[in-house]
Amino acid sequence: MEEHMKLFPLQGQAPVRIVIPADVAADIGKVHTVVDNLARRLGCEGCFSGSSCVLIQQHEFIVRPENLEVEGLPTIREGF
Repeated sequence: MEEHMKLFPLQGQAPVRIVIPADVAADIGKVHTVVDNLARRLGCEGCFSGSSCVLIQQHEFIVRPENLEVEGLPTIREGF
């Protein structure tokens, strides 16, 4: 089995959801880097046209009680 199929076994069958923090979403250079990295993980340098990919801006957070730090949680939206 190819390495990229181990990383994303549902490629071609279900959308790939990518949750992006607001500071990344606001910087087009960082978004390009995310897309490039994702394409490589899916097994294709430069594009992910063979996969259904959804970029979602992160909206859910949790507060860690031990230090009161706020951390982002992955966002899963139904319907994609």
